[in-house]
Order: sequence, then C-alpha cells, then structure tokens
Amino acid sequence: MNNLSENIVEKEYIWLIEQIEKALSSNPSKLRQILYQIDIEEAKIATVFTQSPSHTWAKELADLMIHRELKKRETRRKYRCDEGDGFFD
Repeated sequence: MNNLSENIVEKEYIWLIEQIEKALSSNPSKLRQILYQIDIEEAKIATVFTQSPSHTWAKELADLMIHRELKKRETRRKYRCDEGDGFFD
C-alpha cells in the first residue's frame, strides 16, 4: 500500500473509533444494535466490556467490526459463483 492509501485508511479508522466513542457515550443501545446487525458475536462484545479498560473499548469494537466485515468479504468471495464456475456449467 502506498503512503496515500495508508493515510486514507488510517483516517477512516480514526473516524470509526470516534463514531464509536460518541455512540458509547450518547446511545450505547443503538451501538449494540449496530454490532448485532454486523453479526459480531455477543461473547466477543461482552469480553471487550468486561475484560478491557473502558478507554480502549472504542478501538477494540472498531477492530471487531473491521475483522467481521473482512471475514464476510472473504466468505462471499469463497462461495461466489462466477460465470463458468457454477454448478451447472
């Protein structure tokens, strides 16, 4: 990745953490709903809240969100049937 790409990714990561921090302080139930919709395991969320210092919660939740989305992307790519790769071809 070049420096420009790395800077953009870093800025987006920081933005995500800031949004999670805002949600933690203003609307934690909405944040939990979003985490549920993203399909992050309840046990992982509980671990963050029970075993991590509160000042790291936003970063750890951001990491969980990113890892989950990357996992979904990987799964979709693995099971996608491109033209000519399908069952009936």
